[in-house]
Amino acid sequence: MGSNDWVTMSFAMVAFWSLLVAAVFVIRKNWTTRPPGEEFVGRTPLQTLDERFARGEIDAEEYQSRREILRAGR
Repeated sequence: MGSNDWVTMSFAMVAFWSLLVAAVFVIRKNWTTRPPGEEFVGRTPLQTLDERFARGEIDAEEYQSRREILRAGR
C-alpha cells in the first residue's frame, strides 16, 4: 500500500457507512408510511370533503354539491 492509501481507505469507509445508514433510513421510512387512503380513516365524510376543498382538489361548486348530498343523506 502506498503512502496515500490510508486516505482512500478512510474515504471509502466513511462513504460505505454513510450509504448504509441512508439505506436504513429510506427503508424504515417506506415501512412506516401509511398506505394511500389510510389518512382518511377515522374522519367523517364531511371532514374529508372540507379537507379536499381546502387543499384545492375540488372547486367551490363541486364542494357545495357534495356537501348538500352528504347533509341530505343523514
